[in-house]
Amino acid sequence: MAEGLAALRCAGDVLELVELADDAGRPVAAVVDAHVLLGEQLGLPAVRDRVVDEPADTSWVLAAKSALRDQLDACRVALSRAAVTTADGDVAAFVGRSTA
Repeated sequence: MAEGLAALRCAGDVLELVELADDAGRPVAAVVDAHVLLGEQLGLPAVRDRVVDEPADTSWVLAAKSALRDQLDACRVALSRAAVTTADGDVAAFVGRSTA
């Protein structure tokens, strides 16, 4: 579980994933693992890195980057919630069903 927590890019995700685990009656480690695996399968860390790495030469661009990063993190947690609650944490089945 420590590796999964280290892979999380947003500390706020930890609280939401603990809440998700509690709501779903699943171990926190299983939820974190599903969250990390889902992100990797969808390429979300690379998308987040791209947002973070883009230069922000004005306060408007910085604000836009921050908002985009927050929305991406929220969407990733929502996808993890869907995978845990509808596919019992089986990321491969969730992704397969969602892309079919």
